[in-house]
Amino acid sequence: MTRVYNKMSSEEKPTHDQDKLDLWCIEFSKVVQHDVSPMMDLWGLPLTDAARKATSHLPPYLPDDEITQGSGAERTAQLEEKYPGLLRVPGDIPQYNIPQEDDVIRQYPITVTDITNKDEL
Repeated sequence: MTRVYNKMSSEEKPTHDQDKLDLWCIEFSKVVQHDVSPMMDLWGLPLTDAARKATSHLPPYLPDDEITQGSGAERTAQLEEKYPGLLRVPGDIPQYNIPQEDDVIRQYPITVTDITNKDEL
């Protein structure tokens, strides 16, 4: 997502919040190859009709996790009606073992001279 945004010229980058939300939804949907409009609806984030149309060819997706099963269960049921064929992937959000900062520095030391192209970051 960040790479897509960074490759855009200043003129192409959205300046209004609605345009930013639409861009995020469209580009993220492309990356995951699923329509993430149901997630935007669950979160209460508005999308334009143009953004919805741009992602409508993809299968709709909504995670099947503690949020959609718990406090968002009623809203999830509404979304299941709104999006026929809604893909629900069961399971909790995966837990990751994040290394401590000192471990990362020891394993992957880097200096400013190691960075030759800021676009590679």
